[in-house]
Amino acid sequence: MKIFNLNLHYLIVFFGTGIILLTLSIALVFSQKEKPAYYKYILAFIILGLIISTNTLLAIFLNLTNSSSTYIIERIIIFLQFLMLSLFFKKIMSDSKHIKKINLLFYFAIFIQALVIVFAFLFNIVAYSKITSNVFLIIFSFIYYRDLLNNKPTLIIKDSPVFWLVTGIFFSYCVSFPIYALNPTLSKFSAYRNVKFQLFAVSNMSLIVMYLLFIKSYLCLKHQQNLQ
Repeated sequence: MKIFNLNLHYLIVFFGTGIILLTLSIALVFSQKEKPAYYKYILAFIILGLIISTNTLLAIFLNLTNSSSTYIIERIIIFLQFLMLSLFFKKIMSDSKHIKKINLLFYFAIFIQALVIVFAFLFNIVAYSKITSNVFLIIFSFIYYRDLLNNKPTLIIKDSPVFWLVTGIFFSYCVSFPIYALNPTLSKFSAYRNVKFQLFAVSNMSLIVMYLLFIKSYLCLKHQQNLQ
């Protein structure tokens, strides 16, 4: 059972890497097409996601899954991904009547994320950076949905590129939040290593769904009127 679960985890990592490559390919196809400015943050996020997957695959093939260098690289890239998504939300909600609060939340979130990572490195403690990043991105998504529901229903949601981007982010980070919240506890007990791999497999599957919704968002750009 243990070997099966590890193999499942690795299989999802390989499959997820393929999905990220597909997403990046589609993003590059649309790179010359007219589109909203916030897509530059999404493209950067996708590229960083591919780097994380490559880092993970190298760790698997070179048996470096417990390497400190692999861990450090992953944490730095995850922070950069969080920064890209935060900038994305800041951009898409720039016309919101709550923009001052959004800007304050943006700078507070970046500060907290950087602080958590620094403390994790300096004091060699279990990092909670993924937990805090999930919380902030869920809050940003909630603000977007609230504004969407409070505005006049002029947007065709199924054809809205930004809606599918936010929905992908919201879904993935909502699924991942309880998993990463459990990780510090599970990491203390070697007996739970198998459970941890199973939970990470679920988290990675939610990431795959997010990238598929990113693809949906890019495909919405085929229609020139769908630039909201």
